[in-house]
Amino acid sequence: MRVRKAREDMSGQCAKRQSFSETDWDKIIHHYDLSVSIAPSAILELNRAVAIAGAKGPAEALAILQHMLPPTWLAMSYMWSAVLADLHFRNGSPELASQYVAKAYETAPSAAIRELLGRRFEPYTRGRRVD
Repeated sequence: MRVRKAREDMSGQCAKRQSFSETDWDKIIHHYDLSVSIAPSAILELNRAVAIAGAKGPAEALAILQHMLPPTWLAMSYMWSAVLADLHFRNGSPELASQYVAKAYETAPSAAIRELLGRRFEPYTRGRRVD
């Protein structure tokens, strides 16, 4: 029940924001902390790192994920690779980010997801080959 409430509060925070910069990332991080303490989950930890990147920058989120050993299902998922790609691009490591973009495309379960990834990473990969 508490996890559901925390998730509803997180959704509400995202829905209320007018822009990325107006998002109350600290509140979202608090809700992820609460959710993880009640029902630990690798996907919650990944999402928590994304919120930390919003609040404190990509370097801090990368440091957290560097110490996380994701379960195989997540490590082999496009979600893991896409988050790492985004964080590395934002942290100024385009070569490493491009490797994760390629892995995200490789592991994407559908053409629709690959199209979404293409739109998301197009500003970073413009003029750069991603294999």
